Amino acid sequence: QQLQPSQQYQQYDQDPPPPPPPSTRLARPLAYPSARTRPSDPTRAPSARPSFPSEKYGVVMKALWSALDNQASNWRKVFKGLSLLEHIIKNGNERSVEDARDHMHKIRSLTDFNFYEGTIDRGNGVREKSQNIIELLQDNERIREERNKSQKLREKFTGFSGAQQGGAYGGYSGS
Repeated sequence: QQLQPSQQYQQYDQDPPPPPPPSTRLARPLAYPSARTRPSDPTRAPSARPSFPSEKYGVVMKALWSALDNQASNWRKVFKGLSLLEHIIKNGNERSVEDARDHMHKIRSLTDFNFYEGTIDRGNGVREKSQNIIELLQDNERIREERNKSQKLREKFTGFSGAQQGGAYGGYSGS
């Protein structure tokens, strides 16, 4: 038997979760820290894309920096924030690199991140990811290489070349 949406939550005596506000929908991978899945590149791609227009850049980066300010018990949200930051550095707006360098103290503090669930060290991923981002930010040549590699990969999978930028998908060129 199919339940109506209002009946589903009455059955469990809880209110339905409110939808995220429109301003934070851009940073949706950060909005759901309890998800046990690792955000994939297709999930992060929409978050990197809005970092190009200036009016949405602030919203994305504000959500990202607030995710990194979470307590250790929210280690998933911190890890997802770092993953998104790494993705935006490699794929997003050029100024995201400078913004990340301005917040280097916040990233550096995460290299000492600790959180244990029983005997399992959940902070290890956060420590490694923050260390990788710090190393990336300190090497301009590596940033340039990573951004070029990401651009080539995007072009390969979408079928666009830098000159085309049309609305059609590429494919067989006939040559």
